[in-house]
Amino acid sequence: MNLLALPVGNGIFPRRGGSVRGLFLDAFSLRTLAQLGRGAVAFLVPLTLGGQALYPAGMLVRIEDLEKAETMDAVTWSKGEVLVARLTGLAHARAKRFVAERRFIVAEDVEELDLNRLRSLNQPVISGAGWQPQGGYTEPRSLKDITITIYGNDFEGHQVEIRGQVGGLVTPEQAHTVEHAIIRILRECGICTPKNLAWAMKEETTELKQSLAWGLEFKLPEILGQTSSGYCGNPMTNLAHFYLGQELARFLQEGEILPMALERARSRTLARLTRELDLGSQPEVFMLRGLKLGMLHDDSELLQRTLRRVLSRFPTDPWS
Repeated sequence: MNLLALPVGNGIFPRRGGSVRGLFLDAFSLRTLAQLGRGAVAFLVPLTLGGQALYPAGMLVRIEDLEKAETMDAVTWSKGEVLVARLTGLAHARAKRFVAERRFIVAEDVEELDLNRLRSLNQPVISGAGWQPQGGYTEPRSLKDITITIYGNDFEGHQVEIRGQVGGLVTPEQAHTVEHAIIRILRECGICTPKNLAWAMKEETTELKQSLAWGLEFKLPEILGQTSSGYCGNPMTNLAHFYLGQELARFLQEGEILPMALERARSRTLARLTRELDLGSQPEVFMLRGLKLGMLHDDSELLQRTLRRVLSRFPTDPWS
């Protein structure tokens, strides 16, 4: 079947049988919702790559209610109109392609996805519909006992989580990267598959290494471990913040003015990290050792069959 597509940029999708209320501001969404009207079925799809692409998997939703609301621009004081829509989730679905037609986006050959059936066919996925991850942690007790926990809130305000035992499949450093990548991809695409998990792991480690390079080049220890998916808690970044606060307080007590004290504290913090974690003075060595030894991440690519086994250790969603 062909359906009008409604792009979503915040990763929020209702789960099957659940509802969400969404505020639609842009002219395209307003036009699409007006064309569909109450009771119509639409295809809610993620906007990915910074709003440059549509992800083919999303949610079939029914538009239960539409309400107009007036807005006021705080700068220009000009009035505008938005639509508040209540959407009920019907099923996960996938489109074969998207085409532009009469100023709308049409999803062609949309078919429902049975996530439990996919799992039985060795194609496990994790659904982000109905909830949004807030963070996670990895507990490596031994090489055979590594637990990844990802927690968040559902759209009714309840705390939820998913947990997977991945010991024996990946190393602790790889598990830490998997944790971050699952959070990243659920926020962006609303569904985690082996293919997009591999992409997210690559993006996550690239951004972590970038934070190391920029932190070293510009002498900014406070940006270590920051990526577009959030802040990575690990020994290196925790020490960086602790040392920076400690050194800044010491220089201020010695009578330095704040700008000079902060500059000296940053340099001193990076020197302490480099020495105590044995990261090396060369940028390339600093990045590689900082990623694995300091941040406990691994940038090696995992095989698709390994990623399928990793995802099979997690439930399909927090309610499974």
